[in-house]
Amino acid sequence: MPRPQVKKQRRSVRILGLPWWMFLAVIFFVIMVVASRLLNSGIAQLGG
Repeated sequence: MPRPQVKKQRRSVRILGLPWWMFLAVIFFVIMVVASRLLNSGIAQLGG
């Protein structure tokens, strides 16, 4: 008898096999890195 595959329908919650909070953490980390680089370059130009 074929087994019903019910557990494979929950793919909308995960993106690329990662939990949604991990995805948000990666986006937040990238934003922090870009912001720090922009601040460092701005301070370097002002202090030039």
